[in-house]
Amino acid sequence: MPVWPIAFVVALLASALAHAQAAGSVKVTIVGYGIYTAELKIPAVGFGASVQPERVANICHVMTTLVVPTRDNVRFGFRYRVDGANHGASVELKRIVKWPDHTRPADVPVSYLMNEETVKLRIGDQSWAGWRNIRSRPGAWTFQLFHADLRLAEIAFTLVDKSEVTVRPDSDSTCFQMSKIKRGTRWLST
Repeated sequence: MPVWPIAFVVALLASALAHAQAAGSVKVTIVGYGIYTAELKIPAVGFGASVQPERVANICHVMTTLVVPTRDNVRFGFRYRVDGANHGASVELKRIVKWPDHTRPADVPVSYLMNEETVKLRIGDQSWAGWRNIRSRPGAWTFQLFHADLRLAEIAFTLVDKSEVTVRPDSDSTCFQMSKIKRGTRWLST
């Protein structure tokens, strides 16, 4: 029996094992969440599940909360850091947002829309995932981060009627400058 088929199978298995170990070594740490303000750089385009997210800069954390008023133009989300053993190595993350369909009639059961985006970041980078209310209805909004098929993080916000919650800035609010890196974003210290 020729040696090359055995060597090929061994190389294939080693590659699959290395990929599985690399996927398992990537982690996400949520470093802040709640209500934010930001400077709009590129507006969102599209509608419903096909919407392409807006791009922002100068993001400022205003209030730590998982309860958000449905008032238009309130921005909410979370900041996260990509952790892993190979600092600086490139990783691809999938960001998924699920939200109640605001176009459905009020008297029918809740249905959800979903947006999925792939971003490339480096281990050690911090990034942002968020949304800005536009005609939002009360309900649960879920943000998830995946690497390969491994869910790294999930956070859920509850949107309530705008009269039910008051936005009160935290005493430790901070701002960060974002810069574009390929299809993702990275936090820069200011």
